[in-house]
Amino acid sequence: AVNPRNSPPNEQVTLTVLGTNFGIKSNFQTDYSANCYLEDQVSKSASWISESSCFCTFGPQNAAASNLRLNLNGLIGSIRPASGGFAYDAPEITDVQAQDLPAAGGGLVS
Repeated sequence: AVNPRNSPPNEQVTLTVLGTNFGIKSNFQTDYSANCYLEDQVSKSASWISESSCFCTFGPQNAAASNLRLNLNGLIGSIRPASGGFAYDAPEITDVQAQDLPAAGGGLVS
């Protein structure tokens, strides 16, 4: 699972990625190399937290729904937005104003 599930595309976002088999701390392995990807964009930073969580920070980007991939010491996991992953908010039209258009139609609304 990923938290938050969505964000505006023009903002930096830090994702908490939850799962299993992310590795455990031991006397032999004290740190895990983490990389996160939204489609082909690599995260600005990624931190292994525990055997079930890590943080991934992404900068603003122009994207829609994105597959999230997590690479921990060469082991790769992924999640799609429809399966509980992450998606950028879609554009939302809040108003349309038509000015100086012919009453019979044929004008362009932008």
